[in-house]
Amino acid sequence: MPGKNIDIRKTILSNSLPVLLSIVLFILLIVFIILPFIRESLMNQKKDAVKKMVESAYSLVGRAYGEYLSGDLSEEDAQAKALSILNEIRYDEGMKNYFWINTIEANHESLMIMHPYRTDLVGEDVTYLQDPYGVYLFKDMIGLVQEQGEGYTSYHWQYMDDAGRIEPKISFIKLFVPWNWIIGTGLYLDDINREINQITDQITLYISAVLFFIILLLVYNSYVTMRTESDKQTALKKLYDSQRYLRTLFDLLPSALFSCDKDWTVRNCNARALSLLEKSADLVSDASLSSLIPEMDVITGEIDSQRSPIREELYEKRVIKVLDKEIVANITVFPVRLEHYPEYVVLIDDVSVQVQKENQLIQAQKMETVGNLVGGIAHDFNNILGGIIGASSMISSKCDNFESLREKELRVYLSLIDQAGERAADMVQQLLSLSRKQEPHFIPQDLNTLIRDVYKICSNSFDKCIEIRRRPFDGPAMAMANITMIEQVLLNLCINASHAMTLMRDDENQAGGILTMQLVRVSVDSYYRRQNPEAEEDEYWCIIVQDTGIGIEKKNLAKIFEPFFTTKDKNHGTGLGLSMVYNIIKQHRGFIDIYSEKGQGTAVKVYLPVLDTEKDDKLGELKDMALLQGSGTVLVIDDDEIIRGLAVDVLESCGYSTLEAADGEEGIRLFHENRERIDLIYLDVIMPKKSGVQVFYAIREMTDSVKILLSSGFKNDEKVNELMTKGVAGFLQKPFTAFELSRKVHDILKS
Repeated sequence: MPGKNIDIRKTILSNSLPVLLSIVLFILLIVFIILPFIRESLMNQKKDAVKKMVESAYSLVGRAYGEYLSGDLSEEDAQAKALSILNEIRYDEGMKNYFWINTIEANHESLMIMHPYRTDLVGEDVTYLQDPYGVYLFKDMIGLVQEQGEGYTSYHWQYMDDAGRIEPKISFIKLFVPWNWIIGTGLYLDDINREINQITDQITLYISAVLFFIILLLVYNSYVTMRTESDKQTALKKLYDSQRYLRTLFDLLPSALFSCDKDWTVRNCNARALSLLEKSADLVSDASLSSLIPEMDVITGEIDSQRSPIREELYEKRVIKVLDKEIVANITVFPVRLEHYPEYVVLIDDVSVQVQKENQLIQAQKMETVGNLVGGIAHDFNNILGGIIGASSMISSKCDNFESLREKELRVYLSLIDQAGERAADMVQQLLSLSRKQEPHFIPQDLNTLIRDVYKICSNSFDKCIEIRRRPFDGPAMAMANITMIEQVLLNLCINASHAMTLMRDDENQAGGILTMQLVRVSVDSYYRRQNPEAEEDEYWCIIVQDTGIGIEKKNLAKIFEPFFTTKDKNHGTGLGLSMVYNIIKQHRGFIDIYSEKGQGTAVKVYLPVLDTEKDDKLGELKDMALLQGSGTVLVIDDDEIIRGLAVDVLESCGYSTLEAADGEEGIRLFHENRERIDLIYLDVIMPKKSGVQVFYAIREMTDSVKILLSSGFKNDEKVNELMTKGVAGFLQKPFTAFELSRKVHDILKS
């Protein structure tokens, strides 16, 4: 609508003109066709009424004649009776119309023998009686009945009650042959016209009312049209302004934006896209996206391989070539599900500078980490070496002094050396796990034992100004855990607690406090889940490490699990301890809660899922858990040959039939060919050709009934979280034991 306004008056006239022409034609039709037709019809009705009146009089005369023929009356009496009856009859409005009779004599004269009010004419020859206009009244009647026997005739006649009023009249006459009587009656034309006019006036009034109503509707319609067109113009102006505004925003976007159809042909783009390509809009429009940016061919091909993309896809830090120059870009593809609109919207963000700065920052962080780790690792290793040196020095001291060394005492010292060596190896392993994401091995463990071992280490290592208290659970506290990792968690928490009560205090005279390690069992209900959204199991073991140190400020509580964040000085911490703690507990399907107040101490609660056991007499069974047996067919889809082979061996040992696929495409094909006999699908998330996400949606398009067990090394991955909400039957964390796989498959198929 730019620069163009709609003429509302012309629009109304163009809309109303057909209606106005229709009304004019309708009026002409009424005036010249319908009303004349009605008047003629009413006139014919009146003429028919006159004829019927004469025929009724004729019938009365015939009855009298019949009485004469039957002999009941003489001819003279019969004629007198007929004349008497007809002379008394009046009809029509005001009962003023009547019958009259005259005869036809042998000499063709006509004698009036009955006239109700012109008695002066009775017995007179009226053959040549004329009306005021010189018309022979009865002479013409005689000729009419002699030729036709009956018929209509017109003439002028005076009113019965007003002799001076002479009006045209239409009459019907009929010859009664036996007596040569002409029987007639008539109606005044002005009476007929008055009645017809009354009827036509009513019709005209009704038609006028209808036309008036139509005109009102037309006026109202014109008003509505005017308002509608006005509103339309306003809406069009707003739409145009909105389009200009959105186009302006569209062009102001810092991202290069392309809208493409299903064939990846560019339909529209913003100013940033034109600037990126250094092309005009007419060269970009209707061009294929891959012809403008060749590297997009890989991305578009990957998306086209998906049957029905349902969400945006982000391709981070892709190297693309634009104008003979390589740039690093984040590419986001949004599928559009609106009819008559492009199928895809592609956003391209040039992050070359950002990536360069990130690399510089990462390098700087690495250098800083190297410097920070020196002190932290040295401190932890000194603690470990302290245990080794202390134990070995005790052995050496006894040997030097030739003191007896009992076997039990020797085993204690050797055990301390062995545990310290294992902790040193585990420390290196934990540092590597931060970068290499190593997957731990889990077995049933009694957490009471772990707490006891950590208690011993802390008791032998910490400053004696710290009182260490241990409150184990009364009974076995079994959980699936990695003993080294959980010990590392507890050691990190205890070391942090000891620092909070010693090294981090401003006043060395106040150093010291109470360190408490407690183990309790927690049942989870709906209220608890609302307070702790990470709680997924029904019951947890809660390991509480509590100190009476300096506490943590509230502003720092949200950041304490971030890598390299620490409230200690650079000589006493690297900021990696709690980051490792967080990752380890996540790998154990647990979570952490921290409560702290400045100057009042800190309580760290570590939650680990309870392993469902009964009593102490079942511990032996837990260490040698039998595989759960079952039946059915399982399709194993995993690109890792070792894991796939292990899963197949375990499942076949449990009594299941198996099919195995090394990638997503093969998995889809095998399911399509064997869908009727497959009961469960073991599905890896990360695979070549087609990912687990693509396989999931492809299978769901074929059926909703098959159960799918998802497996990945990272449960908190976005793709895993997405599929968990789409109806997968379960999730199995990698690496898993044979028992864990057999239990998961058994539970899913049993349910």
